[in-house]
Amino acid sequence: MTDLRNHREQALGPAKSEQTSDRHALLISIQSRFANAIFDGTKTVELRRRPPRHDPDLAIIYSSGLDRRVLGIATLKQIHTSTPHDIWERFGSRTGVTRSEFSEYFDGSCSASALELARPERGTNELPLQWLRALGFEPPQSWRYMDEVSAARIVQALDIASAPWAARADATQPPKWLNAVADVLTSCAHQGLAHGVAATTLVTDVARQHRFAPKFISGSAIVGSES
Repeated sequence: MTDLRNHREQALGPAKSEQTSDRHALLISIQSRFANAIFDGTKTVELRRRPPRHDPDLAIIYSSGLDRRVLGIATLKQIHTSTPHDIWERFGSRTGVTRSEFSEYFDGSCSASALELARPERGTNELPLQWLRALGFEPPQSWRYMDEVSAARIVQALDIASAPWAARADATQPPKWLNAVADVLTSCAHQGLAHGVAATTLVTDVARQHRFAPKFISGSAIVGSES
């Protein structure tokens, strides 16, 4: 734990005082257009009607819509909350939206929040929705907190070697069942079996082989806990 904190502080400065292990990262669902703009460097502020109460250093970017995959990470510098007019005046040019889109989004709201992002890093790998569900997470409508171990596993799977969160090997090694299930899902998808009986049978067999007790299997998604 100490090594991970030292790496983080070297890269980002001291950790925020309110940050805890179960609120180590923020998983943010962002429309594909805007998610890609973050990694293009043309968007550095993400807008939200309801801001997180805590602001961890790490933001994990999930591209919603047709993409439905984790694309990479960014540093969450600060969360600013004010009136919509003030937020637009201060950050409008960095949001990647037009004034009319901004006004429509905050219509009827007395407050607006700007999540200021920096140092976006797109993963060498992109993690599909099935992978995220196998880890035990559903993509949020807006955002959700993520614990330290899960965040570290995602960063490692994205293959972002420069990220300080990937420093702790024991936290970032996915369990054997997760790799095995991911392999089966990929194979089934290639064969067009992701929603078929064959896929369900294969995934169930692999899960049992690796002592994973599925609670239910829906399509290609698995939810459960290790036995």
